[in-house]
Amino acid sequence: MIKILLKEKYSPFFTLAFALSVHLLMLLRDLSNITIFFNADRALSRWDAMHGIIDAFANNQATDFLTSHGVIGDYIFHAILLELGGKFGLILFQVGIALLSGWGVYRIGYLIGLSVRQSSLAAGIYLFLPHTLVFPHQLISEALHTPFLVISLWLTIEFLRNERGNNRCLIIGALLVGIATLIRPVTLLWPMIVGLTLMRGTKVQSGVIYLILAYLPIVLWMGFMGTQTGKFGFGKSPHDMEHNLYQRVLRISDAMPTEQADQTRKIYLNQGEKGTLGTVAYFRFVADYPFFFAQHLARDIIVLVGKSGVERISIDYLELNKTARTQFQDGRTGWRKIFAEQGLMGVVHYFWQNDGQVLIISLLGSILMLFMIVIAIVGGWRLVSSKGKEINDRYITWLLISLPLYTFVFSQVVDYVQSRHRAPSEAAIVLLAVYGMVLIMNRLTTHIKKSETSL
Repeated sequence: MIKILLKEKYSPFFTLAFALSVHLLMLLRDLSNITIFFNADRALSRWDAMHGIIDAFANNQATDFLTSHGVIGDYIFHAILLELGGKFGLILFQVGIALLSGWGVYRIGYLIGLSVRQSSLAAGIYLFLPHTLVFPHQLISEALHTPFLVISLWLTIEFLRNERGNNRCLIIGALLVGIATLIRPVTLLWPMIVGLTLMRGTKVQSGVIYLILAYLPIVLWMGFMGTQTGKFGFGKSPHDMEHNLYQRVLRISDAMPTEQADQTRKIYLNQGEKGTLGTVAYFRFVADYPFFFAQHLARDIIVLVGKSGVERISIDYLELNKTARTQFQDGRTGWRKIFAEQGLMGVVHYFWQNDGQVLIISLLGSILMLFMIVIAIVGGWRLVSSKGKEINDRYITWLLISLPLYTFVFSQVVDYVQSRHRAPSEAAIVLLAVYGMVLIMNRLTTHIKKSETSL
């Protein structure tokens, strides 16, 4: 039996079965500790919104609720899952789509030239990354957004690789990215990149169909908001882009000298509605204070490439330091504030004083994440520079490289970038890293054989 399971063709199924077993074991902890489910960004406010929309439909007040609570995807899909299957059913659904996204990673790996075992390795690494592992057990928008985006990418690449008879992949992939964007609007422009890629890689018609279907859920929601409020858009909420840009400028000003900070707040943080800043005003701020903007950007880059997200396991899930969790993550006094004022060594000292074991786990995670990203750069470079590849392979490579770049650029609309903002691109990063590792190992093997021959 063990020999059968170890056969290469069974490796993807073994990987998925093992991941499923881990998630089922995690469910036991979920049932015994209800706080884990809410140890996520805006979980409690989302929980209230979910119950609010359920009550609103029951009392014929749905329209009033929908027009006053921002983008619908932030709570409606979770609310539907909660109503249909309760909290346990919601978690099971999130686990299911996480596993399906893992299968998608396997398929993409196979389509870009990795072997079955290498593709299974990519799927396994992805499924056991901290975000992929813990998000399904939390009430967080990424638990739906990231798997939908990865599954959409997989189906789109299936279509690119073999467009004949694959229209269902195109249609489902397009609709899923549209739904994902309703959940987290940060991917609003991603369908444009995919659509244009399809126009070049297949037929113009395919790209057009993709764009129409991808933006259909978005346009329908914006149209609803337009007819009900007179404003065509996602809707106002305390976590929309204008509020995030306001908070971003506020965070940047915290690291400025007192005089410049006061001037910045006086000029830029007193425009429009309280707590909001428009896009044009934000770009004016960037032009006026490029040095402080660049400083904040550099810190964001360090977080995106160097913070593994293992704290999702150590702090959020295992709750190794339950009392300090809120302190660590407080935007005004926590580690990001320390990072802005005292740099990396200040953060190390801060965590060492508060919880040495969390620091050690985080440092190990950072080393592994940095290693993976470096190897991913090697893999991406190899894929780009490969000659003699089929034209569609080049467009698949373009999508895999574009997703991490897109994720980084559009993560800049939040106050502080966190490792979870990298989650939508982690599938692509893992695939490129495995591709790069295979290349390096092949080169080393060839070099060793040559050395032995010369002896």
